[in-house]
Amino acid sequence: MHTIIYLPCFDYFLHRQRPQHLLWELSHLGFRVVYCQPPLPREDRSRRGAGPSRIGRSPGVSSIVDDPGRGRSGGGKGAGDGDADGNGGSKGWAQGGENRDSRRAAVLDVTAGLARSRQPPGPLVPLSDTFILCTDMNALDPSAAHIMWLTHGPYARTMLEWGFRPALVVSDFADACVEEFQEFAAYEHDKLACADIALAASRGLFEDLKERHPCVHLVPNAADFELLSMAYDPSYDLPCPIEVRTILGTGAVPGRKLIGFWGAITTWVDLDLVVRVAVRRPNWHFLFIGYIGVDPSLLPRLSNITFIGDRDHLSLPFFARWFDAAIIPFEVREVTRKACPVKAYEYLAAGLPVVATELPEIEGLADIKIVSQGKNLVADFIGALEWAVGEGKKPEAVRARLDAVRGETWEKRARMVADLIRETIRA
Repeated sequence: MHTIIYLPCFDYFLHRQRPQHLLWELSHLGFRVVYCQPPLPREDRSRRGAGPSRIGRSPGVSSIVDDPGRGRSGGGKGAGDGDADGNGGSKGWAQGGENRDSRRAAVLDVTAGLARSRQPPGPLVPLSDTFILCTDMNALDPSAAHIMWLTHGPYARTMLEWGFRPALVVSDFADACVEEFQEFAAYEHDKLACADIALAASRGLFEDLKERHPCVHLVPNAADFELLSMAYDPSYDLPCPIEVRTILGTGAVPGRKLIGFWGAITTWVDLDLVVRVAVRRPNWHFLFIGYIGVDPSLLPRLSNITFIGDRDHLSLPFFARWFDAAIIPFEVREVTRKACPVKAYEYLAAGLPVVATELPEIEGLADIKIVSQGKNLVADFIGALEWAVGEGKKPEAVRARLDAVRGETWEKRARMVADLIRETIRA
């Protein structure tokens, strides 16, 4: 069995992204995955040691590591936090009876416990028979012929300095190295040059890379359909999260609608657009779930906009069940034009009507309402949301949405990657 090493970049438990999804699925397709956790922020290291000692100061890593407490407010709990909502999450998985549900049930308690304690019991923690969480890279044998999976560009150089001699390198490109990611442009050439296989998450990135490398493949983002579709499946018992109960139980607001967003709240999220819509529609409440990557003092302070910080990925169906619509209010500029938002697939897999700004990668995806840029942006966004909260959750619309993304899964994407790796190894 080939081993894939993922060097520290994204915390496995926080803000589940493309690498976590793909690597988890690959671990069930004949590969052993060792996922290296990034070092904890300085203020947390006294509780769990100094983190992976080989990392040193690899450029950019410190800016990626999430503080597990940052952005949380109000003390509310999501699934897996050990209260009624968390118990509901476990009950939901146990009801499924499917193999993939059983796999999740088997790791739910382990991952939730580790995420809460932030104190894994050793340097190599198995989350399954073939997926290992590594908290100290000294536990790895760099001389072995591993497959290296690169997200973080600087590792193209430093993995060799650390003694790794990979049998094969997979370089995964999820974002354009421009604007907020400009600091990584200096490493993009090395990341591409060392790759035996290069993956591009969007058509825009694929077009940029294919002229510079002979083995570039378009592997778009996807959704965990079986997880997210639980939001619309009445056979699953999904108690209402306390944060949603708080919003829906605050005063009597006629026609109140809950509009959701999940993912990192970063500089390309157009909060000004959200504010202007929220001011004009006080009966719509906007709930933001995810790591807060901007100065908290810059967040809007309106009674109908709430930020609750990160929640466990497994809790998303609990929230989605109560959303009337979901939004992708990104600024439209170079970095977002080449982005393939995971949340677009996830919202649709939950059956939600979606309103988004003009992002090329999701145009034509199911029935997402794309709002063009221009002087009428706010009015048009409101108009699209009026449709979404009024007509978007009719049963026939939800079924069509689910059918549109039923095959857009991380398992399918991982199978494509697994085939590419095996073909490359045989060659």
